[in-house]
Amino acid sequence: MDIPIVEKASMAKGELNEELMQYLVDTLQPIEYKIAVINALGWDINGKKNADKFLAFISAQWGFNNIDAILANGNAELLICLAYIKAMDNYFEVEEALNIAQKAILKNTKSSFTIEIVFALIKTQEVLRTQGNFCTVHRVYHFYRNKSNLKMDMRENAFASIDNYLSAYKKHCD
Repeated sequence: MDIPIVEKASMAKGELNEELMQYLVDTLQPIEYKIAVINALGWDINGKKNADKFLAFISAQWGFNNIDAILANGNAELLICLAYIKAMDNYFEVEEALNIAQKAILKNTKSSFTIEIVFALIKTQEVLRTQGNFCTVHRVYHFYRNKSNLKMDMRENAFASIDNYLSAYKKHCD
């Protein structure tokens, strides 16, 4: 909350607005802050429509006429933001978000830890939904958490929060 745009997102009542979307597409802004913005918007058990809003914004900005054009032309940061927004819109149905996140991973040429860890968050949610296996959640998370070739581009306290939450699943493994 010490980042002004994250504080603004936390006061946006869970809704993406023009200022937040402009921030998310700004290539000069750090990916870790973009993810913090999305996280500050939160999720709603009844679902949200921020991904639709963001898709329309991206389409208007760059003239893309469909999701396939965005997936083909968007960079890793844009795609992981879209994936995370989609996952936060409906935390219990993340299959489409996971597909978008996988495209982000393929484009992660900067070896961003943040992009990989957000992918892992979405992937573990899908594992919970489809398998309900807590040990698999732990293994999936730790696979991405421990990749050695990644550039640490996430604040230590943000990573610690994620790590504490998902490391708790380890106790379910033999």
